[in-house]
Amino acid sequence: MGLPSYFPKCKRHPKCLHGKRLQRHNSGGQTLAEYALIVALISVVAIGSLMAVGGQVSNVYTTIDQQLNLANSGGPSTASRSH
Repeated sequence: MGLPSYFPKCKRHPKCLHGKRLQRHNSGGQTLAEYALIVALISVVAIGSLMAVGGQVSNVYTTIDQQLNLANSGGPSTASRSH
């Protein structure tokens, strides 16, 4: 059972079709492009999320900093204590 004449044959490998051979070779590039698109999408979502909650995170760190400064300034210093 041979191939119909309208299927071009590969000169190096007479039993393979150009389309299938090219598809097999290009699938690696196609996969790489798909991974690149996925990474780009994840990056856009991550940046958008950080921009949306960035102010809230900054407020939390500011509150923590203020509380630590109050705790450090209100208590006695360890250097000035007498034994």
